[in-house]
Amino acid sequence: MNYQQREVPLDYADLLDAVHGGVFPAERHWLDFKRELYARPAANGTPVKAKPKKEVHQELARDLASLAVRGGYLVFGVEEDKASHTFTVVDMPLPAHLDQTVDQVARDFVDPPLLVAPTLLTNPGNPGHGMMVIEVAESPDAPHMVGRIYYGRSETGKVKLADDEVERLILRRGRVGQRLEAAMADTLAADPESGTEAAHFYLTAVPTQGWPGMLLDYTRDPAAHRHFMTTANGWHNAIARADTGQRSDGAAQIAFGSLIDTRRGQRPRGAWFYNYPQSPPDRRLGMPRRALALDDDGTVRFTDMAAGSLLDGRHPAVAERMQVGYPGGTLHSGSVIYDANMWWETLDLVRLIGWIAESHSYSGNWLVGAELTRMRGRRSSAWGTSECDTDQLAATSRATTRQLLEQPREVASALLRPLFRDIGSEKALEQLDTLRGSAMTTTAETSDVGVPAGDSIGRCKRAGCGRPLPPSDQAGHGSSAARTAVSGTTTRSAARQPSRHRLRLAERRPPSPGWRRCCPRRPGWPLPHRPTSPRPNPGGSQRRWPRPRQAADEPRQKRRRGRAGRRSS
Repeated sequence: MNYQQREVPLDYADLLDAVHGGVFPAERHWLDFKRELYARPAANGTPVKAKPKKEVHQELARDLASLAVRGGYLVFGVEEDKASHTFTVVDMPLPAHLDQTVDQVARDFVDPPLLVAPTLLTNPGNPGHGMMVIEVAESPDAPHMVGRIYYGRSETGKVKLADDEVERLILRRGRVGQRLEAAMADTLAADPESGTEAAHFYLTAVPTQGWPGMLLDYTRDPAAHRHFMTTANGWHNAIARADTGQRSDGAAQIAFGSLIDTRRGQRPRGAWFYNYPQSPPDRRLGMPRRALALDDDGTVRFTDMAAGSLLDGRHPAVAERMQVGYPGGTLHSGSVIYDANMWWETLDLVRLIGWIAESHSYSGNWLVGAELTRMRGRRSSAWGTSECDTDQLAATSRATTRQLLEQPREVASALLRPLFRDIGSEKALEQLDTLRGSAMTTTAETSDVGVPAGDSIGRCKRAGCGRPLPPSDQAGHGSSAARTAVSGTTTRSAARQPSRHRLRLAERRPPSPGWRRCCPRRPGWPLPHRPTSPRPNPGGSQRRWPRPRQAADEPRQKRRRGRAGRRSS
């Protein structure tokens, strides 16, 4: 097991195999093994003098307090041979409510109170006996004391902390907050479109006990980038299945979905992933743009460049489409912030951060910060009535990896509550959490865009192009939005995807003059064809393909006239 990858299996069979397999070669600062919690007679029947329960609980509290400085695990039911430094599983009795007793000890005997996560692992072949694993997350209030004595941990066991060490740890608490502030400032500085008129939403997450190179397997080179994009696609599908029926048509696409471009960055040092192409610039027009960054040291950053409307109330993507002649409109008379969309994005990112931590065996704490810019004069898109009187809003929170994995909605709500309160839509959090998002998204996020954010229509389909096209050049290509007249406001029919039947018909149609005007030198078909198709490659080859002797799309009368002429000659 890697030194940084601190993990103890929470299944009896897996932990048994790990102990017998020598996965834990020695106790470390994050791991402590105990034979049992309460003394019991030896195997040969020799009586053992039992300690009072209060002394046992005090000793347990000291162990928990020592692990809380940097986080770790306390495992009961494993005996160590001091001479050979080997471990043996020795099942201990697991009385009823033992986990509740441990939780009560951490609250009553430790100052400040400590939150722990005990797990009882019962031996299937010996009911009532087994092992107990207590996970102690890194505490934001460390160091903790028991009986007016502060405890920490070395590589060999718990130790009493000297006064200077206690002072250093207390001063570190303040520096942790400064670290988050610096990371949030770096996220704002790295905004790809910092000069736009729309409001931007930023989220930054920093692991308090991360290590250099923590996410190098995702950020090192293009192969690592592809590895992350493949992994993120699986997580994307898991969220889509979990939220089935909860998100309406256009509301809050998954924050890290549709990642199609990437680059390696130096400041901050890591990898950036985008849901839009980087070049040429006109290929990104007409789509809500988002960027996700992973730093080498574990920091996660996110930027939504369409978190709010323009000053006239139009969605930024709609405004860009209208510039090239695409129909669009708005439901708002002034500038708004899409707060429901922001809540879903935060929930997606909380899940993502938890999965990233779990995949790298990181069980420590995370500092999470959210920030909104260009907020002056904006209001909530649905729930708020008062306008914001400041340009920038920020909120911070703290959560453990376990909370990110098991309570993502609570973590997202705790982070966003101050922001929602400032824009007058705090009640929306209770509605979103109570109804689990079903039918909670407003028309601001569904109808305001006019075209799905995936942007499967309205753009040149030639590989390598993707430029937005005016509606006059899109007729006959299965685009229902291009044929929907919109004046002043958009309609729900404009956001519908073309049916599968229409897509098949579009494949058989030759490109209209509009597509040729977009790419005059490299004509292509509007949609990719099957490999067996005799038509030209959509890549735009200049080669003139030979026409079949009797083409299927040639009019019947023309073929007959040709045969008649050949017979007469």
